[in-house]
Amino acid sequence: QLKHLFKVLENVNPKNRVRIKLAALVGLRLSEIAGIRLECIDFNNNTILIDKTLQFDYETKELILGPTKSKKPRKVNVPSVFMNELKDYVMQQRKLQIKSANLWTPMLDENGDPINFLFTKNNGYPMQPRTLYTEWRRLAKMYNLPWITFHNLRHSYASYMISRDVNFKVIQEQLGHSDIKMTINTYSHLTEKDKKTASDLFDEIL
Repeated sequence: QLKHLFKVLENVNPKNRVRIKLAALVGLRLSEIAGIRLECIDFNNNTILIDKTLQFDYETKELILGPTKSKKPRKVNVPSVFMNELKDYVMQQRKLQIKSANLWTPMLDENGDPINFLFTKNNGYPMQPRTLYTEWRRLAKMYNLPWITFHNLRHSYASYMISRDVNFKVIQEQLGHSDIKMTINTYSHLTEKDKKTASDLFDEIL
């Protein structure tokens, strides 16, 4: 199913393709994807610093850049092949900024300095996170993908990692869970087969 998804994404515009892959290949939350700034990306080490989230406040009708869910920053690892795709997207984003010139009106921080979000509208202002959720629903319907919520792409990432015998501690840190118990409890159902396989090892000495 993941292979089919990535095949479908070849027909999707770069902005949405990269945002969806950040959930499916890196395990990021929607608000974390929206909160990535250009300076968070380390192309030398294939990592992204996740230290902020961008969320829409429905009371004030404003976008708010705040802390992560766990209140702790973390570095996530990015597959090298996907990092090359991300690098191309960043280059296009910088070209857009130069081309827009005075029309570039980014969101400002409390000091009045521009915030260089990875994903913006054509004028440099960040996109409301929910737009990606809407786009994901449209793509799922258009390409007859198995219906899962956008957040479940993050679960798909974790499930794949577990199927490849990746250590739970690594998965916990990548997902940003505050406690490894949360990771184990969330995905313990995926390890039932492993438990049986482990018990069957005793057959070799009986």
